[in-house]
Amino acid sequence: MKRVTPVLACISSAVALAAGCAPVTPLSTRADPSVTILARTQGGVDTVNNCTPASPAAPPTPSAWWNGLAVGQPPKLAGQGTVGFDLWRNQTGNCQEFRQDLYRTAFTYDLASLQRLKGLVTKAQVSFNAAVIPATRPNSMCQAMTGAGGSLLALPPGTVLPAASFAQLAPSATFPGGARLMAMTFPWVEGQLGTNATTTRGAPDRATFTVDVTDQVVAALDRGDAKVGFVLSGSDEARPSVPPPNRFDCRTVYQIGQLVLTHL
Repeated sequence: MKRVTPVLACISSAVALAAGCAPVTPLSTRADPSVTILARTQGGVDTVNNCTPASPAAPPTPSAWWNGLAVGQPPKLAGQGTVGFDLWRNQTGNCQEFRQDLYRTAFTYDLASLQRLKGLVTKAQVSFNAAVIPATRPNSMCQAMTGAGGSLLALPPGTVLPAASFAQLAPSATFPGGARLMAMTFPWVEGQLGTNATTTRGAPDRATFTVDVTDQVVAALDRGDAKVGFVLSGSDEARPSVPPPNRFDCRTVYQIGQLVLTHL
């Protein structure tokens, strides 16, 4: 009969107790996010009513807004992104012209240096929190604690994101997205979100979210993917059926945290 050495027996925690080995202590490894803000513009034109001069003037396009931000100003800080919307209505006379700027934040984690953990990961989590919330409105999709944050989606394997930290997509383009892992509630309530996420109150009055992404990370490592990615959507991305009454800017800055892996 072949003898099992103590070293081999201790590799399995299930065998470890029977073999008299010390319990296996899980290890933790972290990876920083690479964040990309994505913007898309849609709206409605009016060729019937008098719309000039526009009142109030239309806000800068997403690209112009981004280029006008100073370095070191949110969301031009490490790990930060923007989600939500900026609605504008031309209120000249009976004009029906409006514009809707939408924002999502995509983020990825490099797995190249983590391939050594293939088959060893027992848990993986990502976290993010609202960092800057604009003025909110009661009974709207722009609320205290979360601003215009919406859902966390898992990017499909092989999704290619723009290399820059900001990209304005063509009006006909669609946002990258995938399976929904977590959805924020309206109104926000502290506690469990489904079976794989939790939300807590941060300071000062900003919600923090922690989401279990073990399945996504393990599958990515098994496939040998270079990255694993996610995207945070806005709370209201539907094109308005009628022009909004006035401007409503709920662009919300979120801080994206590290990917935390627990492994043997």
